[in-house]
Amino acid sequence: DGVLLTGLSASESVSAVEASDIPTVLIAAECSRRSNITIINTDAAAIGRQTASHIISSGSYETFACVLPEYPSAFSLSCAKAFAVEVKRHSGNCIFLSENLSALVTMKKPVAVFALNDDLASSTINECRKLKLSVPDDVAIIGFGNDAMTCENHRPTISSVEPDFEKQGYLAAMHLERMMSARTASPRIEESVGIKRIISRGSTHKVPNNESLVRRAMVFIKANIREPICV
Repeated sequence: DGVLLTGLSASESVSAVEASDIPTVLIAAECSRRSNITIINTDAAAIGRQTASHIISSGSYETFACVLPEYPSAFSLSCAKAFAVEVKRHSGNCIFLSENLSALVTMKKPVAVFALNDDLASSTINECRKLKLSVPDDVAIIGFGNDAMTCENHRPTISSVEPDFEKQGYLAAMHLERMMSARTASPRIEESVGIKRIISRGSTHKVPNNESLVRRAMVFIKANIREPICV
């Protein structure tokens, strides 16, 4: 027998596993057991650094911001910190934001924003609309998780960082099979995965300055197509 638990599992399940010696793989969860267990996490620091490098190399941004959940996890904090350090390494400034995004109004444009999940990216875009900030011309936004339902059904569509969840699954199966087949208890193993890919969509799409007016005209036409507009 073997057990596979994810970070969304109930604490009672984790406690039960912790008290047993059944071969176990935990994905994005913690356990103090020292044998017959493998922990597979997502490398928050690597993701923060790689996301910052991607954003820096893909456009000329004046300032940077990181939007954190109201109750950030250790993963979110580590990821945001690594993002800010990488931005600073390239002579940029990064501020941390939560629910109040009004600071985006006074920041030098264009601003690049890393939201620590796709729902945050969605709400950030909606807030920018209220603040009369154009996405992506004034504020470029990239989320985390690549939830297709959220990213593809938003306007603009949301760019997002996709962790290598598939690799996590393969590693989980490999380690679980290894422990279940072993004749003796295996020592604790910890592994981490990073980014699988970064998908660029409308929220970070950059166009040459001479196309900005055309983009604004197209947005206006789409928004007012039912009205008697003219040249």
